[in-house]
This record gives sequence, structure tokens and C-alpha cells, in this order.
Amino acid sequence: MKTYTLRIVCNEVDEFLRDVEILGSQTFLELHSFLVDVCGFRDNELASFYLSNEFWVKEEEISLIDMLIDEDDIEELQRENDEYLMMMPTRTMGDTKIEDVITHTGQRMVYEYDFMNPITLYIECMEIADTNDDDLPCCLRSEGDLEDYIETKRAQKMEIDLDDIDEEKVAGFDDDDYYDGNSDDDFDDGYNDLTDVDTDYNY
Repeated sequence: MKTYTLRIVCNEVDEFLRDVEILGSQTFLELHSFLVDVCGFRDNELASFYLSNEFWVKEEEISLIDMLIDEDDIEELQRENDEYLMMMPTRTMGDTKIEDVITHTGQRMVYEYDFMNPITLYIECMEIADTNDDDLPCCLRSEGDLEDYIETKRAQKMEIDLDDIDEEKVAGFDDDDYYDGNSDDDFDDGYNDLTDVDTDYNY
């Protein structure tokens, strides 16, 4: 079996570093779940891995979920914008093994967590070796944490959500907005008088 040692860093938090060891036969979904755990993320957000070049430019996407884009849509997008098509996911984490994508040391990837307010991690393959250990993935080295950074990002996300509310509309809301112009006097006399209703039902 082959084992892959991956170094994970975050440009926004200089002291953060994780060295993770994972089997080549394991999937990117297993790697994603492990990163959620060792980085202190919540498991209810979308995320993606991206193959990248040496300058960390994102290329092919490995998505958490199948985007369900059919062939006709892909052909249409290809006619309209070839560059955009290159960024579209062609793999999913659960169906893609580490060894299917990472072929050599020095290979780089980008991991993006929470698309609405993304946290970006940078991954580089440091070593590929033989192993008999199947109790993987594991964390070989852990420095720093993302706790403060994550809380800052969550606070920013809450601010973004609040900014979506039109304060002028909220401040200008008036019960008269729902008044239809009718009053009780507009109805015929006896409209609300139930005294004449025959309640003696015979079945």
C-alpha cells in the first residue's frame, strides 16, 4: 500500500500547519472529513478540493456533492465559455481516491471550505511511501489552530446575512401596507350576525 504525506497550511494564519498521512486507496471524502476534524470546522458546509499548478492557481475541482450537470448543459457551457467549463467539477470526493489524483511529491492542491465565506487551505504532497499501516488517516504534525480565524469568518458571515436585509423596507413597514381599503362598515348589516344561522342540523 502507498501512503501520502500531505502538508496543509493557511495563508491567513501563519502559525497553522498540519501534516496528514493518508492511504492512496482512501478517498477525498475521507480526507475532507479528517480535515473538518483536525481543523475544527463544522461538518455542515460545502467544500471542494482543486488541483492546482505550482502557483496555486485552481484547476480541476473535486466537489463534495455531485453538481448534477448533464451533458447537454456542459456542451452549451462549452460553446459559451471554455474557460468556465474548465472550472466545473468533473469528480466527486466520494468517488475519487487519493492515488487517482496525486501522482508525485510536490503536487499541489487547494481546499476551499464554506463557499459563502470561504476558508482556503493549501495542500502539498511531501512524500509518497510504502506502508503496512492501515489505521489512517492520521495527523503527524500539528502546529497552531484556526479557532480565532474561524470565529472571525463566522462573524463576517453573520454580518453578510444581516446586510441582505433591506433596513429601509423594515423601518418603513406599516400595518397600512396590508390595509385593503375596506372597513367593517362596508359589509352588509348582519354579515357578522350569527343569530339567524340555522344550527339545527338534521342528518
